[in-house]
Amino acid sequence: MPLLGLPAGDFKDVAGKIDKIYHSGASVNFSYPYSILRATNVLGTQEILRLAAEGGSETEVHHISSLAVFGPDDGGNVQTEASIPARCSAIQIGYAQTKWVAEQFMVAARSRGFPVKIYRPGRISGHSETGMGPSSDFFWHLIRACIESACVPDVAGSVDLTPVDYVSAAIVRLASEPTPCQNFHLLSPNPVPLHCVFDALQISGYRMRQVSLDEWHYEVEKRALAATHERWATALFVALNFQEHLKSIAVDSSETRRALDRLGVGCPLIDSAALSRYIQCFRSNGMFGSDLS
Repeated sequence: MPLLGLPAGDFKDVAGKIDKIYHSGASVNFSYPYSILRATNVLGTQEILRLAAEGGSETEVHHISSLAVFGPDDGGNVQTEASIPARCSAIQIGYAQTKWVAEQFMVAARSRGFPVKIYRPGRISGHSETGMGPSSDFFWHLIRACIESACVPDVAGSVDLTPVDYVSAAIVRLASEPTPCQNFHLLSPNPVPLHCVFDALQISGYRMRQVSLDEWHYEVEKRALAATHERWATALFVALNFQEHLKSIAVDSSETRRALDRLGVGCPLIDSAALSRYIQCFRSNGMFGSDLS
């Protein structure tokens, strides 16, 4: 929305009073195309930079990007904090495409002298102590599909679950201190094996049989086609894109970890107890355990 929806005078007034902008606003939906998300995620970023420019070149911009900006076109190389995403032509997810474009705007603004820091989180999970977190994430829709189909796919691998309390604390501290690098990778140093997540579901009382990936696809598709609840459409999308969404990117976050170590910010371990807290929260809010058929 032009001028962030403010009258021109108010926009200029706000710009003159601020010295830092934290830009974390975005529409997150992995099933929407670029065209739907562009207005919020791309054009909104333009207006944030307009606000910074209106306030003068000393206004700091702290942009929350995503590790999803790195796609197959980046050659499979290890992506360091200094890496600039090469191209977005092979990125298939509309959300990731918008984040790629938004980050390019930030890099261009930095080249013009604006003080810009870019933070690239991985998969942000719930609070490490309370378990509270977003129910819209692809991974938790995957888990709900497992619960509703009463089976889990027999696949190896792990998932990055980076607690939101760590991500927020890291951004606040990094934004408040001078740092040698201006890009940061915020992800847990300890990915969670998928079998640990499935084990936590069993411990929490969910009884599911282990099946091949093809059979799991079949079970979810069968229930989705017979369902009337629209959330089963999401479950079907998740099932069909399971492996694509859980592909890991080779990321080096050593510069970020060194900076956070100096600032005393550590990432909590997501162990079986933390997973149980996540599951209990999703059960309490109705995300898990409801009959969607």
